[in-house]
Amino acid sequence: TEDRLERLRVRIQSLDAWLAELGEAARSGDDARFDAGAAEAVADVLGATKTSLMILDAGSRSLHVVGAVGASVPLEEMAPVPLGEGLAGVVAAQDDVLVLDDVGSDPRFRERPFQKRYEAGALAVAPLRDGGRALGVLCATDREDGAPFGDDEATLLRMLAAHVAALLAR
Repeated sequence: TEDRLERLRVRIQSLDAWLAELGEAARSGDDARFDAGAAEAVADVLGATKTSLMILDAGSRSLHVVGAVGASVPLEEMAPVPLGEGLAGVVAAQDDVLVLDDVGSDPRFRERPFQKRYEAGALAVAPLRDGGRALGVLCATDREDGAPFGDDEATLLRMLAAHVAALLAR
């Protein structure tokens, strides 16, 4: 429909601006600006109130939050997530975006304690990969309008994740 296409056009323009900003932050070597910008880009483009960029520490094989929007605790107090464990660890080990309307309805995550951290059960998480190598994940929950993440959000997140991964791989 025409309204959906107009909203998508605006979101693609926003994505394009964020890709330029992230590229500049990466080229300048400003890791803090890049990390915060990646989380802000996800929030802006997907309309999410809680987002994060988690990077894989190869030594510990754990994901660490390096950028976040809407976090209730400081980044340095967020627990690392082992690769292959928890929602972020599972997604980091796979090849495509995970979009769930209700995380509690997925048997892989039903018993997880993180559910209490979010207003809604809907989420979108994208792996950051360099070929077959896991680099991290981009996470989004709690959309501003309360709606679940759909195909448009999955596609936009996939595009953003591909760009962030390429910049991280440099």
